[in-house]
Formats: sequence, C-alpha cells, structure tokens
Amino acid sequence: MGTCPMRQFQALFKKDLRVKFRSSLPLWGIGFLQVGMALWLFWIYRFFQRGIADLDPFFRMLTTVFTLLLPLYASGDIPEEGKSGNWDLLSSFPITRSKVLLSKFLANTVWLGIHLAQIGVTLFSLLSFGDFDPGMIKGALLGLGLYGTLILSVGQWMSTLGKGTLLSYLFTFGVFLFFLLFPFWAGTLPFPEFLTTPIRYFSIPHHLDGFFRGLIRMKDLGFFVGGVTLFLCLASRESGIRIFLKILLIILIVWNMSFLSVGFDWTQKNVYTISAVTRRVLSKLEGRVLINYFVSTPLLLRSPQPELIMERLYAYSRASNTIDLRIADPARTGESRLLVQAGLRTDAEGLFSGITIEYRNELEVIPWITEPGHVEYLLTSHILRLTNPSIRTVGIVRGEVEEADSEGLYPLLQATGFIPVEVIEPSDPMPFGSTLLVLHGEGLPKDKIELIDRFFERGGSLLILFDRVKVDRGQNLKATLNPATGILELFQRIGITVFPRLVLDRSSLALPVQRGTGKEVERFYLPYPPWPRVKGDGFDRNHPITRGLSTLDLFWASPLGFRPMSGVRVTVLARTGPESWLVEEPFPTDPYEAPSSLVRGVDRKGSYPVAILLEKDPTKLIVVGDGQCIGDLLDNTKSYENYAFLLNALEWLSDPTGPLEIRNRFLRDRLLVAVGEEDPSVQRLYVIQSFLLPGAIAFGLVWQRVRKRSG
Repeated sequence: MGTCPMRQFQALFKKDLRVKFRSSLPLWGIGFLQVGMALWLFWIYRFFQRGIADLDPFFRMLTTVFTLLLPLYASGDIPEEGKSGNWDLLSSFPITRSKVLLSKFLANTVWLGIHLAQIGVTLFSLLSFGDFDPGMIKGALLGLGLYGTLILSVGQWMSTLGKGTLLSYLFTFGVFLFFLLFPFWAGTLPFPEFLTTPIRYFSIPHHLDGFFRGLIRMKDLGFFVGGVTLFLCLASRESGIRIFLKILLIILIVWNMSFLSVGFDWTQKNVYTISAVTRRVLSKLEGRVLINYFVSTPLLLRSPQPELIMERLYAYSRASNTIDLRIADPARTGESRLLVQAGLRTDAEGLFSGITIEYRNELEVIPWITEPGHVEYLLTSHILRLTNPSIRTVGIVRGEVEEADSEGLYPLLQATGFIPVEVIEPSDPMPFGSTLLVLHGEGLPKDKIELIDRFFERGGSLLILFDRVKVDRGQNLKATLNPATGILELFQRIGITVFPRLVLDRSSLALPVQRGTGKEVERFYLPYPPWPRVKGDGFDRNHPITRGLSTLDLFWASPLGFRPMSGVRVTVLARTGPESWLVEEPFPTDPYEAPSSLVRGVDRKGSYPVAILLEKDPTKLIVVGDGQCIGDLLDNTKSYENYAFLLNALEWLSDPTGPLEIRNRFLRDRLLVAVGEEDPSVQRLYVIQSFLLPGAIAFGLVWQRVRKRSG
C-alpha cells in the first residue's frame, strides 16, 4: 500500500508527459529557440563577423528568449484541463492537488531540459572556434535552467487563478520582464537607502550575472530554488496554518541564504578564488590596511557588477586579519569632491566606482573599476606598491625622436600599481629592483646607452622597443633606415640582431586612406601589410607573458634574430603569421603598393620573430622590433591589446612569481579562430543552424499534424 501513491504519481506524470509530447507547442518552442539562436549568431549580433570569443551576450539573449517562450508551457496547464473536463476527473482521484500540479510542473521541466540540451548542442558546435571557459558555460546553463524553472512555477501558479491561458501568459511574461528591466529604471530614481538592498535582491540580472561568469553563489541558488518552491506552494492553494508555516519557512531559509558568502568558482582558472600570490603578499603586511570602495547607489542598482565587486572585496578582506573594509556612496557621505581631488574618476553621470587603499599614512587610488575579475590583481599590485615600491618602480628612458608616446601609457602604469619614473639624466638614481622601459631605443644619445649598458651588466630587467626603419608620417610615409647607434652594438654583444628590413603580413591592420580633393574626397580603408598583427599561434603560449594575449599590433616592425650563447636562454615571445614576408630598401610603405610587394620580398618563409626574451641570471631582457607599438598610433588604431603585452612584460620582469599569475587568470585569447562568415567551417555551421535543424523541426510539426488528421 505504501507504494500505491507513488505509482499513481508516476502514472500521472507519464500521462502529462505524453500530452506534452503529443502537443505541437513544444515543437514550436524548439523551432522558435533554434531560429532565435541562428538569427542572433548570423544576422543580429553577427557573432563570427565580430570575431570575439565572448558568449555572455548569447546567454543574455537566451534570457529574453526564455522569458518569451517558457510561460507558454505552464500558463495553459489548468485552463486547458478545465476546458477538456479533465480537471474535475483528476479531482476525483485519491491524489492531492499539489501532486497533480507537481506532475505537470515536472513535465514542463522535461521540455526545459530539452531546450537546455538544444542550447548545449549549439554551444558545443561553437567551442572549436575560440578559447571559451567551460566552467562559465556550465554555470550559464545552470543559471538558465534555474531561471526557466522559476518562470514555469510562476506560470503554473497564474494558471491556477482561473484567468485563462492568455492572461496567465501575459501576466507571467510581464512580471519577469518587469524584474529584468526594473533595476535599470530604479537606478535613475532617488530611492531611499533602505530600499536598495530589497531592489537588488529581487533583480533577476543581479542573480543571473554570477552564473554567467561561472561563479555559483548560495544567495543566487537560494533565490531561484526558494522562488520555485514558494510558487509551487502557492499553486497548491492549501489553506490554514500549514501553508502559512511553509511559506514562512521558505522565506526564512531564502533570507538566511542571502547572507551566506559561500560560493563555488567554476571558472577554468579560478578567477574568483583568492590566489596564493595574494595570500603571500598579505602575510607580509606590518600594519593595518583600510580598503574603501566608493560606489554610487544608482550604479549599484542598475548593474550587477558593483555587487560582485563588493563580494570580491569581502573575500579579499577575509584573506588577512589586517584588512579593514569600508563601502560607501560618496553622494551620501559628502566625500565626492575630495575623492575627485584624490584621483577617483566618475562616469558621464557623475557616478563613482573606485577604490582607495590606506596603509601607514599613504594612499593608493584605483580610479575606476567595473570588472569583478580585476579586483584581486589591482588590490595586490597596489598593496605591493605601498609595501615594496622598488619592485613596482619602472624607469622610463625615451629616445630623442619625433613620435609621441601613447597618451594612456603613464595613467595605465599608475592605475595598475606601477611607479613610472622618467629618467631624464643618466645620473638620475635607479633602485636596483626596478625595471627599465626603453621607448624608441633607436634615438638614444650616447650617455643613455651607457646607462642602459651599466643597468644590464649589473643584472637589471629591461624592455626595449626599437625601430630599425624610420617612417616619416609627414612625408607620405617615406621610409628610411635609422642610423646605426650604440644600442645595436649592445644587441650584437648579447646575441640579438635587428635586421635592416621591414616585415609585412597578410594578417594586418587596415590603414585609412583618401582619394580626390574638395567635395570629391573618397575615404576608405585598405589592408596594410606593414602593420602586422600577431595573434593565435604567433604567441608563445607556454610563457606567462604571452599565454593569454589576443593580439599584438605592430607598426613598421623589423624582424629579430639571435645566436645561441653560453648561459643565455632565448624565448621567442611573438612571431608574425605564416603569410608574412621581408622587404629591403626601398621600403614599400605606400598603402597602394604594399599589398603587392610580396613579389619583391627578399624572404617569404613567414613566422619572423618580432619580440624576443633573453635570460642570463639575474639579467632579463625583452626586445621588440617596433618602437611605435606603444606610441600614439596605438590610440589612433584602438590597438589597446598592446597594453596587455606591455603590462605582462613589466609584471614578469619585475617579479615572475608576482601579480602576473593573478592577471593570467582572467586574461585569455578573445579572438575567434575563424573570423568572418565566409570561413568554410562557419558556412557549414550556418547551414546546420539556419536550415537543417529548423527544417527537421518543421518536418516534425508537419508529420505530427498529418498523424493527428489520419488518427
């Protein structure tokens, strides 16, 4: 007898499942989802045309699709049973109302599982196109599954209120649309401070964002699981103290889970787990550190990132008992003006999201932060700047050339915890632990070359950017060889050769050009091989400096050579692509002539070294055959990935076991392997996603309709 209720429930569940499978609605749902994914990939977002290996927009699109689609499955559960008269029949069976509703809910979740599997198949077909984090994908699928079950439970509860299928659907869709968009609207209104926490808690984007990052937080699990349980209880329509106690218990459990700091970091490189590097740095603190996070309330409401930043700060403070943490809204504390004077930045609306660090009466400022994955790296690098400034000092020696540096160079170094010190005179003091950054080494006077030589001989760490070919941008890109200087002798002595050639590459940036004069001017872009782009296999993926880089853009670069020397380890950090070639004077820098210069190439084998690392303990030297890769052209071409190479190189030269280990956890190659929709593998995927799968679904719908008519 004890198994009889279970058998009844199983029979009821099988019946509901058969009804769902016989209905055409789920097949329409599969088709809708498939067409939606294909439209997003190839027409709306143009995933392959953008060439960026980022699935976060894809998951956010699926959130919208689920909001539209899933209420259809649950909103008709009770109304349709009532129309057919089956509800009265079910009520006469010796089975409770809650079990009947649970059976229908589980049948709906089966179709939700099919949709998740359908999404999984699409994701599996994309994995070969880029460096995607499997932990983030698993987290996103879990988050979508929990969000889907919440939609189904609310839709079923609405269907029990007797409002009909259409009204149940519209209400369910409207509720979730409201809680998806409400946080953005709430961020524009002056809500009292005591309402900010409830608004954030009921914001669905705030709970989904962690899943999409591969961070599984107990508060998010509690929100979705508790919400599903609550609406299933409401749908059962039990009366009396029993239902009241159930609801109260659910609310208490969910409320307590919202305060739990427990979470699971599913990311492949443990981005959201405090690293051993940080724990080692914090263990050496000799006083208390005060970390202040200044975040404006509107930003906290409209975006989930500040809340995740707060949680990363709490985790960071728990890593050491010497850290105090304060979180405040400058508009409420009246500190806005002082913070701007201290160096914090605001967005266009005057909103703050910055950090200050106080240690032994010294202040460090992180002007602006919106990415939770960067929190640990920035905090640790700035604390190191306070506790061990010599390691974080970067001496900058600049050659006497006409080209300007990038405007963002000095602010970047300061924002990432370095201390940039320009060496004007060779007599300027340089702490032994410092790293030397040499910009435009081809233009160095003799006394600065001697300074570099001495620094090298005493075991210093150097990054030298060097132009062998000079291109005059004021004279139609006329190119000539730079005069041989003493730094070339230094290179020769340590086994490096900067060849008097230019390297050109099919994988390159585009150069803006124009034709005509006056009103007849025509502006367009041409592929420009003298600006090669290093990517993919062009980097040494085994070395920490280049492990997670996406691109390195070069401007009129020269190839490097090296000869083996006793006791010297040589690593080629970056090479041009396999379709690159070398040219000698006269250099084809004209944008119309350059693409066809392959025929006059003196070497066409490709894959030429353009960045080399030499190690001879304790000396470390990196040479890049391009003096302009951190110049003003970087700002013009938006080649900001070059900064990642610069920071990685400086971090490794300063301390190979330091903050670079943290940086490399969130750095990854963001480029797709196949860029452009004309790639054959993309074309095959296009046919499968846009035609074969929708066609198979359409065939299933037609076959089902024919079968019904013949039956």
